Amino acid sequence: MGTDSNHKKTISGFVGGVIAAVIAAVIAAVIVGEGRFAQQSPPPLGDGHGPSGPSPSAGREPVTALPAQAPKQADTTPSAVATPTPSDRFTPSSVEPTSREPEREPTRPVAAPEILRERVGDHIFELKQCARSGTALECEVLVTNQGEDRTLYLLPENSRLIDEGGIEYSAVSLILGGGGSRVPMITFGSNKPPAAANLTTGVPIKAVLSFEGIPSGVKRAALIEIQEAAGGFYGGRGLKAQFRNVPLEPH
Repeated sequence: MGTDSNHKKTISGFVGGVIAAVIAAVIAAVIVGEGRFAQQSPPPLGDGHGPSGPSPSAGREPVTALPAQAPKQADTTPSAVATPTPSDRFTPSSVEPTSREPEREPTRPVAAPEILRERVGDHIFELKQCARSGTALECEVLVTNQGEDRTLYLLPENSRLIDEGGIEYSAVSLILGGGGSRVPMITFGSNKPPAAANLTTGVPIKAVLSFEGIPSGVKRAALIEIQEAAGGFYGGRGLKAQFRNVPLEPH
């Protein structure tokens, strides 16, 4: 009996020691947890003095939390448009050109050659132009018969040109009506037949006079003369048209 009693006491002491050790361990864990929490929590705000002396945050101004701002909504109202003042408005005259182009002289239209006109009896002679190529010169003359129908005969040697220096040149050829006349011609010896054309009332016929050997420096003709032989075999009337101060244009 004494042995059982001692054995029970030993077991009870062992169990009590285990319980005490568990309780001590729990208390120690609680104490350690509180210490860590105390280290992680921020120091209290105030005068900066705690139970253990001034805290590191002493002397700093307290931080005030700003209120949360509501998100800005887009302004949907139309913005006012500034009305430009007269000084702000753009005018072409307000812009100065950076560079000025050289002024160009206005292009003058090329004047048409002056038509020289002369009436001889019931015929009208119009000198249209005299165009030169080198020392050769061609003059175009329109002949219009306003009388009765008739045949016109013109000899080249009866047409001449006198330049400004007083030099005379005889026509080397004369074509009347384009050279297609069907007027029957009679020649005598080596003489060249005249140019001939039937003149219908009111219908112009073109005569082309050709000259050669005219110096290039001659710019105007003092006189151009075209003449029909009077009487003779062809029964000419002796019509003579004269044109003065005629410009000699380049061909």
